[in-house]
Amino acid sequence: MNVRSDIMLCKFKVKGYKGFDNEIVLDFEKHKIVYLVDIKNVLENNLYNGGRYYIFLVFEPKVRLIMAQGIYDKIINHYVTRYILIPKLEKYLNNRNCATRKGMGTSYAIKLLKNDIQSLKKYDKFYFLKLDISKYFYSLDHEVIISIIKQNLTPEELNLVKIILNSTNKEYINKKII
Repeated sequence: MNVRSDIMLCKFKVKGYKGFDNEIVLDFEKHKIVYLVDIKNVLENNLYNGGRYYIFLVFEPKVRLIMAQGIYDKIINHYVTRYILIPKLEKYLNNRNCATRKGMGTSYAIKLLKNDIQSLKKYDKFYFLKLDISKYFYSLDHEVIISIIKQNLTPEELNLVKIILNSTNKEYINKKII
């Protein structure tokens, strides 16, 4: 796989290292060039294994199971999203699909919602549904996703996406969740 040299940009998309221990952040910042070169080599040589998840519970505002990856893996995920998935799949997404799309962040989503509210004010009553799907990513049927996107990706890209998707189905995760 030919990995773009601007992988450094993906590092900046891992916003503020939210949720990471200060020591982990300091270590990554201290050795970031080494880590980024390693990420580039791992991707170019098809050596990525999906990384490892940290699994823990959050109790506020409600009890939730959190599966989080480290900085290294988050950078790889941003790279795959920014340089593989979005360029090849964006044409199939509608304007309401806002996550990780350039110029379509939270402000854009709020603007869409405000426009919807404005257009629905002509009705006596209208409703909006806000929801959080439990273990959403973990519960997706990965084979369905693969069947939908496979014709748009090279074999190397498809393999990398499969590795990332299947990274939520490793034995240590299933033991921790169950």
